[in-house]
Amino acid sequence: MTSAWYVSVTVLSFYKEELAGEMMNRVSMLAARTGTSKSDALKELVETTAKIFENALHILRESLSGMRDP
Repeated sequence: MTSAWYVSVTVLSFYKEELAGEMMNRVSMLAARTGTSKSDALKELVETTAKIFENALHILRESLSGMRDP
């Protein structure tokens, strides 16, 4: 649920910045650097963010389970 919340905030923030005509945001700069569209850059950013979040949760779960076992 937290991962979905963060992704939602990222999408809404980018939408707000696009409406305001801001070009110095993470999605626009990523698109320019990789030569892709902003929508493709946003999709990749969302997918990467979700993967990183899931990996962090996995590491934390493993760490906590190791602390419980004698």
